[in-house]
Amino acid sequence: MPQTEQKFKQSFRNISPLANVLGKKTRATDYGEMAFLLGFEAIIVGDFAPIEFNGSIKLSHMRLVWTWLIRDVMPEIKEILNGVADVAGAQVALQPHFSEIFSKASDAIFTASAKPDTQRRLIAQIGGEEVKTRIPIIISALKYHSLLAKAVNFGRSANTLSDEAELESALLSLPLKQPKISSLLFHAIISQTIEPSRLVIAASNNIGGASEVAFKGAGFEPLIEAIFAHAQNQVSIIEDQYGLFGDVDLICNSITRYHYLIRAATGYVEIERNSEWGKIAAQLTKCMAQRIEPRLNEVSFNVTSSMRKPRSGPDVVDADLLLSALNGIYLLVAVREARESLALNAMFEKIWNETGQNLEILIDRNMELLKLDPTDNVISQRLDGGIKMAGLRFGKEYGEVLFRAKQAIERRQKQAI
Repeated sequence: MPQTEQKFKQSFRNISPLANVLGKKTRATDYGEMAFLLGFEAIIVGDFAPIEFNGSIKLSHMRLVWTWLIRDVMPEIKEILNGVADVAGAQVALQPHFSEIFSKASDAIFTASAKPDTQRRLIAQIGGEEVKTRIPIIISALKYHSLLAKAVNFGRSANTLSDEAELESALLSLPLKQPKISSLLFHAIISQTIEPSRLVIAASNNIGGASEVAFKGAGFEPLIEAIFAHAQNQVSIIEDQYGLFGDVDLICNSITRYHYLIRAATGYVEIERNSEWGKIAAQLTKCMAQRIEPRLNEVSFNVTSSMRKPRSGPDVVDADLLLSALNGIYLLVAVREARESLALNAMFEKIWNETGQNLEILIDRNMELLKLDPTDNVISQRLDGGIKMAGLRFGKEYGEVLFRAKQAIERRQKQAI
């Protein structure tokens, strides 16, 4: 469930768009596709990506490229994969052939560029004009595939590197004058970096300044763009989670991750509101707010409804409504911890205060009802849910006070018997 900063750091994991397709394949070529995608996992993002960055590739685009590779560029991949029984086996089979795949894909692109009709055929083969415009980045990813794993390890190592001077020196070892490569590498690095602000501060120290112009001039533009790309990917993750069975833990994790990322870029770089990066930050904030706002609007209603007797029908606990209310409080707490990176302050404050007041009133009312009939299991269950919500909204100690008060009521009923 939503985490404090310390818990987030301890349990951090990059949420991969591949999670939705892993485990759903059965044929050798399907295992091959997963092995291929996993080879680029560190730079693959979800399909909600209105802003395109040079270090990342949409999942749907990479899947279309795989189809193009095994059908039109290198059909012998099917033979290479013949007999593999799982994704791990496919990874072993494919690994020695990435250089050949890059070479043949590059040749196919070059050949297709010779004539308009062959270009049109290529566009049809790879899945459309949108994928075609991203081909240079995809080809670069194929070419520098072997460096991506090193970049992932760089990101992981940066998390444990306590010496800031060493971190600054490590950043200077990257190919900063080769943006085609560094864009991919920085995206892979940030995929594993718990506190991206540390990299931004280290880059700023190397530059001797913190302006947008200074970052771009020193070759660190791909670092900030990678941070923005990962922030955008958090919006994509939340986009896929809705309704009662949406993963609230995943949503809250993404909100916290988004906060870390946006804070790293806008909090440690001097970005003008109307600059390129200023406009990107504003667009991402708007996109995230649009995903969160409808969910926040449901919180007060769900909390109030879950703690009251239904207006009609038998008096039973609506387990789904109680779960939705509890999830709403988790969301509210996550938004509170990240609110400086979200354009929802006025709305959040209203719902935060309203929910707190309603919880206090409804818990007190249900406590009084429980006193009248301590054997009423429906009221007891509503109180249990309300106490959990109160513990999140007001703090663990307050929740424990309410829990002991409920226990005291039930204990007195047992003693009376």
